[in-house]
Amino acid sequence: MLSQVSFIERSWRNVSDHFYETLGQFYGVSLIEPDLTCYLVRTDIYPYDYKDTVSPWFTAPLFTNHLHRNAKIRHELCHYYQPDSLPRVVKEALPAILNDDSFEQYWPDRGNQDEEEQNWRNIILDLYKHGKKFSDLLNMLPKEQG
Repeated sequence: MLSQVSFIERSWRNVSDHFYETLGQFYGVSLIEPDLTCYLVRTDIYPYDYKDTVSPWFTAPLFTNHLHRNAKIRHELCHYYQPDSLPRVVKEALPAILNDDSFEQYWPDRGNQDEEEQNWRNIILDLYKHGKKFSDLLNMLPKEQG
């Protein structure tokens, strides 16, 4: 099992720098690898808890090919870097940017099949493909009524 975990870590290391750089450009900040634990699971559900103050964590698939696993890791890390204040449907849709060629991801990020989320995924990916940034997305969101 240790050799499998080593392989998984090496596979992630081969793409992680490019991922953080590309995602950071979208967010307009320099991103560094967070101090998170990635639990490898045998299920097809990938929960996470980034608010755990002792040891924040997320999950990724153990038994799959490295392209699918790295796509899941990228997806979950997109959630990690999102502000809590985003509407849930936008939070779930934002990883659509991973489908752009700039991320060099070879496994599509489809998200949930909820119609509203899919609409947001299309909007966000189009925004990203046109060189827009996270701040442009924020400007599109409805302002809170107070």
